[in-house]
Amino acid sequence: MSVLPRRNKFKAALITGGSADKYAPLFDGLTQYVQLSEVISIPVGVDFEISVVASGIPADAQYSIMSGPSIADFYRTRTANDGIQTSLAGTYGLNWTGANNDTLLKHKYALKRVGEDISIAVDGIERSTRSTTVGTIAIDRLMRSWTSSIYTAGVVYSLEVSIGGLITTSIAFNQRNAAVQLPAVGTISATIVNHTNAMWVKV
Repeated sequence: MSVLPRRNKFKAALITGGSADKYAPLFDGLTQYVQLSEVISIPVGVDFEISVVASGIPADAQYSIMSGPSIADFYRTRTANDGIQTSLAGTYGLNWTGANNDTLLKHKYALKRVGEDISIAVDGIERSTRSTTVGTIAIDRLMRSWTSSIYTAGVVYSLEVSIGGLITTSIAFNQRNAAVQLPAVGTISATIVNHTNAMWVKV
């Protein structure tokens, strides 16, 4: 079955509710995604946290929330709301399974490292942790996988990155009708590829 009816229903709910002066971009899952102006590069052995607040992600397949330029790095939802799957510097193994995480709802999705422990966190709760060493992690896009054909439908509210305990990037996706979302912290901006003014919905 097509996921289009679910997307339309979700968009209708957003349009009819919420505050009239708060908007965020609803990605179509077909051609739209976020391309960062620079690759976020996480060095080996450094504490960090990358978080994306998103909602409206379908559950019929695996959908990337954040990804690097290759299959080496991704953070994506699992089919049927069954948690999160990641690849970090080409190393598989940090996953959250057996979950019941409704991806249509608004969640804060995070990947973090403290010392040797790398964790998947959702809404501030660590869901899966592994003590391991991985290479440099690279993230340069949201709502699209490393391929050219797999896109993610849903709303993006924010991106925040901290490295070594300091916030280095913070972008609120609330700059209505702007294809380029400017940062509140840092120099990395976010371009909404195939942006349209119609994609902005009340939240």
